[in-house]
Amino acid sequence: MIVKGPYDYLEEAEKELLRARAGTEIVRHWLPAPPGTTGPGTLREETIHHPARIETERSRLANDTQLAVERAGWRRFEQQAVQEVERDPRPYFEEVASTRTDRPLREDPAVEPQPSPRQPA
Repeated sequence: MIVKGPYDYLEEAEKELLRARAGTEIVRHWLPAPPGTTGPGTLREETIHHPARIETERSRLANDTQLAVERAGWRRFEQQAVQEVERDPRPYFEEVASTRTDRPLREDPAVEPQPSPRQPA
């Protein structure tokens, strides 16, 4: 019969301290044998890296915060734009008219195409 001595426990304790300092945890799961089969089952080990989980969570929270701030900014911009148009719609329509082209949006046979000011007629 093999008996563990104090040095064996010391070595295990040192390994556990190293894992704890690194933020690594090993979780063991005992999975029973599937029904209809014989055997003891399976021991499954899962290694959890806590620093990686923490960094992933921080990154997700930063992304969520950035998205919330951006949405709030766009809502405020929309409110200001609506107030400006309600106060005086003329600059808005002048800006829209300056960005329009002389061509219709779709080809309409009833509308004669207008020559472009850059090209001779």
